Amino acid sequence: MSKNYGLKFTKGGRVSNSEWVYDREKEEGEYVSTDITDNTAWLHRRTKDVEFADDVTLNDVFEFVARDVDVADIIFTNCWIKDYVEEWKRIKEENLQPEIEEDQDQLIEYLELYWGPELSEYEGRVDIDGVDRADFHGIGFELSKDQEDGMGWKKGERITWGIDFSSLKDILHLPVRLNENFVIYDDWMKYKDVPNFNFKDLPRLIDCKRSFTLEQAIQGVMWELSFYGVNSEKEAVRAEVESRYEEVKDSLDKEDKNDKV
Repeated sequence: MSKNYGLKFTKGGRVSNSEWVYDREKEEGEYVSTDITDNTAWLHRRTKDVEFADDVTLNDVFEFVARDVDVADIIFTNCWIKDYVEEWKRIKEENLQPEIEEDQDQLIEYLELYWGPELSEYEGRVDIDGVDRADFHGIGFELSKDQEDGMGWKKGERITWGIDFSSLKDILHLPVRLNENFVIYDDWMKYKDVPNFNFKDLPRLIDCKRSFTLEQAIQGVMWELSFYGVNSEKEAVRAEVESRYEEVKDSLDKEDKNDKV
């Protein structure tokens, strides 16, 4: 639901600020929206709540951070901002196009910022992690059929996709949406030994909404994209993960064959 006040992030990486302005002579007031994108005016209001326009894409986020990359690199920490902006510019200059999977069930429909708080109890102390930084992932199209990959996805559901190893050119065109649901579940460790327990049924202790500030939104996007570094660093980690996966798969296959003998 659109708000009359606060910040709004729109196409082209523009940021506007809406505030209530009261005219004492006329004894009336109204919300007035002002563009605060240029001259880093947004910097002083980055901790205000923000909403994203429906047509905002990941490319618009890069339009924003690239506008003053030195400032963005200071504010959005540990995110390889300058390196990612250079990669973004290269994609634009070379007009690189995304590689689109033919099977829609394997496609991401949009990218989503969300809260992933996690409660844990240890030695009488209760902690909640995941409240300071927003998470970021992909949301697939509604499935046309049940999936047979062992993850249990059913027809009509949407697969949640990790984007850690995604090529930037393949996701720049995707919409970015804010999911304000803030749900804290009971500590899953309490139920790990319960026979046939479905962890989708974990009790909800808190179920509410939490907004995103502009800083939290941009930081969440860039943090997730850069988690494994840029380009060669990310490819090296991907290769290592795939190699280990194949080793484990081969080992399990051998064990299975031995059991059948």
